[in-house]
Amino acid sequence: LWSVVLLENAPQLAIQSYFLSMSNAGTIPVSSIVFSGVSMLVTVFGLATDREIYSNETTTMMTARVTGSSVAEKDTRTRCVSLKRMLEKELATLLEIDRKSIEVTRPAYLTDGLLLTLFVY
Repeated sequence: LWSVVLLENAPQLAIQSYFLSMSNAGTIPVSSIVFSGVSMLVTVFGLATDREIYSNETTTMMTARVTGSSVAEKDTRTRCVSLKRMLEKELATLLEIDRKSIEVTRPAYLTDGLLLTLFVY
């Protein structure tokens, strides 16, 4: 968004101002300058709002070691890694939140099982 403001609207505003200073103040150049300025203000306020939302958002990270005879074998661990989506769905149901609010990263292999990392947004 900053690139739109800096690389599109700011030069356009400068060119429009130069054109306006060289000729009579018509309705079209004045309205074009006003709308370019409004576009820049909306972009800046939108970025400020996004920054405020992101600063107030919280994320919870959980890690769990999954060990035992059911995940100790290599074949079983490989099968468990592929159940990531099902785990996200079941955890979302358990926590009563939207499934898109949970992210399960790819489990890391341990010598005796798996290490799960979950993010809840």
